[in-house]
This record gives sequence, C-alpha cells and structure tokens, in this order.
Amino acid sequence: MNIDVVSQPKTFTLYGFSKVHDADTEYRATMFELMDRLWTEVRAKQLAHLGINHVVYDCGDVVFSGVELSGEPETILEKRQVTLQKYAYWKHIGPYSELGNVYDGISATLKEMGLTPTCPSMEIYGDWTEDESKLETEIYMSIE
Repeated sequence: MNIDVVSQPKTFTLYGFSKVHDADTEYRATMFELMDRLWTEVRAKQLAHLGINHVVYDCGDVVFSGVELSGEPETILEKRQVTLQKYAYWKHIGPYSELGNVYDGISATLKEMGLTPTCPSMEIYGDWTEDESKLETEIYMSIE
C-alpha cells in the first residue's frame, strides 16, 4: 500500500453533529444517524454548502458528521475546525464495504513505517454513484 505521509498541517472547517459512538452499534449506523440530522438542517435552512460529506473519528470514540458551508450561517449545527498536523493519506476507490480492509492495510503499512495512528481520523466521500466500483473515499489518519 503506497500511503502518502504529509507533515504540513491541513485544516477543515465543518458544520454538523457529533455523538459518542455506542459500542453495540456499527459505526455506519452512527454516521448515517448524524448525516440524516445534518442534511435535514441544511435543507430546512437552505444553507449553501460544498456538498461533500466528512466524517471525523475523534478521541473518546466521538463521531462527527459534517459538511463545509459557504459563510457562517445561523444554524444549530456544531461548527468544528479539524486540524491534522501530520497525517497519512489514502484515496480508496471502490465499495464502502471494503473500508474495513483498507483501514487494516493502512494500519499495517504505518506500523512497518514506524508510525503510530492517533486521533482524529477523517473520511471524505466523493460524489455518489450507483456503480460501487467508482465510489471515492479519501482517508486522512493523524499519525505520530
């Protein structure tokens, strides 16, 4: 696995919702619950957005689903700035169901490189397509 390691900080300003993940629930269920709340608010307030879903997995098992908005709107959405100081980057093209194996590969590669994953990590989802083989997920994993 040919992972990019980046030492320049990258910051995202996101708006969305967060919650502590319940260990008895799949992460996917938590993510979809938060995204449903997010998009209900975005549509109700007609908030201008870039349309790209972001999911942040943070320390303490906190999951945050958000989107980049245009401007600073009046909204109940949580504003969250995520700064990755040093991170590993991988772009997965294919079904979301393969992400577990992708994370295993990233972790193994980082271990071989002598790097330790830490939080937060983030997934950024590309445009939806019915063809699962063309789905794009960018993965950013903080490292030490």
